[in-house]
Amino acid sequence: MGEHFSPYIYNKPGTFYFSRRIPKDVQGHFNTERIMCSLKTKALLRASRLAQRFNEDLEDEWWQIRRRNSETMFSRFLKANARPLAPSDFPSLSECTDICLKQKGTGKNKAFFHITDRAINTVIQLFFDKMPQAPSASWLWQNFDVNLW
Repeated sequence: MGEHFSPYIYNKPGTFYFSRRIPKDVQGHFNTERIMCSLKTKALLRASRLAQRFNEDLEDEWWQIRRRNSETMFSRFLKANARPLAPSDFPSLSECTDICLKQKGTGKNKAFFHITDRAINTVIQLFFDKMPQAPSASWLWQNFDVNLW
């Protein structure tokens, strides 16, 4: 194969490559058992930095896949005849954002609207736009322990 260096890096004559096995619990989401790609560099230091970044991105992706699948892992603890949550009378986060921007956005520059829109869209992507019911304070603390700003 090639000469091995730091984790997930190997060298084929002149070029460094990244190689990492996909964990079994997330392999079903990929069409291969191993991620292998050229780092397109001959410098070991640059290859190490790129491999570290690739590895972090892969770990994030796998964490998100595991998180999406965790709902089924804990379904055995749910009551069989539990009532579904009733729809909430609370406005959606998008609706709240529109109201806030109308009230607070007067005289603000484009950056204010851009930053607000980007932050709210991140929250919506990570969690939700419409709550099924009023959240408890402890739920909010547990689920919003993320640095979004």
